[in-house]
Amino acid sequence: MGVTTSRKLQELGYKDLYVDGVDHFNKWKYDAKASEKIPGMNFNSKRVLIVQAFEEALRFGFAVRSQRLFNELNTFVYVNGRPDHQKGQHDDLIMAMAMAIYAAGLEYFFTCS
Repeated sequence: MGVTTSRKLQELGYKDLYVDGVDHFNKWKYDAKASEKIPGMNFNSKRVLIVQAFEEALRFGFAVRSQRLFNELNTFVYVNGRPDHQKGQHDDLIMAMAMAIYAAGLEYFFTCS
């Protein structure tokens, strides 16, 4: 999860850590619990949105050049309306790429190509 890394960066005094759900641009809105939150993005409840962003990127020209990623995509299915991998298969590469696309935003990938 990266909790240890995030906490170590806080311990070392690194100031520019992203905390999901905290508005750093509104200095007048004080939230005492913000300092207790673990820095980083929480993807636990966003799996469907993350996969949707990846699917949209694939539909609009995102090129998959990795044979391993392509093989995983061939075993990726929807189980009870939830995106998942087939039994005995993996989705690590799919989720890693999908998270990068979701976090960066689709606009970045299409302006750089």
